[in-house]
Amino acid sequence: MSNRLDRNPNRVSFDPQGADIPAFDEIAEERGMSRAELLREKVKETVGQREDETGLPEDETLRRAYLTLLDAAGENHRIQTEAAESTLAQELTRPSGTIRSVLKDLETRGYVAPRWGVLTVRRRDALVPVSSTTTGVAPADD
Repeated sequence: MSNRLDRNPNRVSFDPQGADIPAFDEIAEERGMSRAELLREKVKETVGQREDETGLPEDETLRRAYLTLLDAAGENHRIQTEAAESTLAQELTRPSGTIRSVLKDLETRGYVAPRWGVLTVRRRDALVPVSSTTTGVAPADD
């Protein structure tokens, strides 16, 4: 381990080696974030992808739908139902008429909660797997 890492294991610096940093900065600006905030987000995403996927839907369509909604919902974990349906129809390349059944499956399994035209998407860190004999996730305080 290098001396720098020993002295401050929470600070990271690196050479981007030809990465398009201006484009990265543009993405950060579009999202209303600093470069550091976007880097932190990407590190968390990468670590999250590597961690055990326990708690995510086993069905690939439901998994994609949940992760798409989680991303689209943003920091407050809420998204208008119409926007959710439109986003999922595009992401899953399915007719919008079939999207309601996907949302209903996610609701039944505890991944989303609809209320007054708005979906609340369960935070990823709040997914608590239930026993292997049931489907979905255990209720969590959101």
